Amino acid sequence: SANPFDYVAMYEKAAYGDVFDALDSVAINSSMNESMSTNDNFSTRGNLQINRRLAKPGRNITFRGNFSYSDSQNKNFSTNSVKYYQAAAGSNGYERKRYSATPSTNWSYDLRLSYTEPLMKNLFLQLNYSFNNSYNSSDRSTYIFDELTDYVMTLSNNYLLPTLPTDYEQYRSDSLSRYSTYRTQRHDVQLMFRYVTDKMNLNAGVTYMPQHTEMSYQYFGIDTLLTRDVYNISPNVRFRYRWSKQTNLIVYYRGTTSQPSMTDLLDITDDSDPLNITKGNPGLKPSFSNNVMLSFNTFNVDAQRGFNVYANFNNTLNSISRKATYNEATGATTTQPDNINGNWRISG
Repeated sequence: SANPFDYVAMYEKAAYGDVFDALDSVAINSSMNESMSTNDNFSTRGNLQINRRLAKPGRNITFRGNFSYSDSQNKNFSTNSVKYYQAAAGSNGYERKRYSATPSTNWSYDLRLSYTEPLMKNLFLQLNYSFNNSYNSSDRSTYIFDELTDYVMTLSNNYLLPTLPTDYEQYRSDSLSRYSTYRTQRHDVQLMFRYVTDKMNLNAGVTYMPQHTEMSYQYFGIDTLLTRDVYNISPNVRFRYRWSKQTNLIVYYRGTTSQPSMTDLLDITDDSDPLNITKGNPGLKPSFSNNVMLSFNTFNVDAQRGFNVYANFNNTLNSISRKATYNEATGATTTQPDNINGNWRISG
């Protein structure tokens, strides 16, 4: 059958022709999008935990292991018809037909070892070490069918998808196709002191987190290999005081460092959709968040009445957000990650 946009345009003109004629003088653009996709997924995961109490009371060692694997295959066909109304846009519009196939594979495993040593009465030293290794790959092949005047819709595996031309490989676009692999290795070394009594429980410590990331990226036909080594520090304190089984006070603090994603750091521009352009920012800085929580609760058993007071405060330095630039002539928006300060949130 012919392109469905042809039928939609005929219907619009017949039903709303006068309205559209009036809007043409003030409109910036109009767009119509249609997409069809199918996705197949397989995933599995497992975990193991072993705990061993040693001879001295309070001394023990714990091992935990987690593994996960997933595989997916996504196929997508989309049409995008855009009309520009302002001469400043430089063209009257365009119509695009795209097909993409994206197989992806992800796996990771995490190993954690914990050791607790009693130092004196009520005081314990806890050492935690964990190692995480993860792999992610994605290979998106994109094909451009803009020059084809029609396409045929058929049922494939119970999904309505277009029948590809027998020579569809010649329509492959190197500029829109992407291939990427990520390999990340992270070590978490935590030193924690715990003080425990009948009424009080205090945990205070710090976590040191070195991380190594390798990214292989192919975009616009250019191969890019990036490596990054970061060293994050996360302090945390948790205090709990219990007047009775029904009355508790909890105070908690944690500081967390977050790194920008590797793709956000790439100095590339993706204008495959001219109305929604995205850009990278190689100058992004890591962000640091402070989170403080306070909770108090009590309950009167005889009266069957109680209450809870809760408050939380969070602020982020160099928060990674998205800024948007709007083009008044075309109605297109360009988004780019950027660092900002002043973000905070409070609740209670």
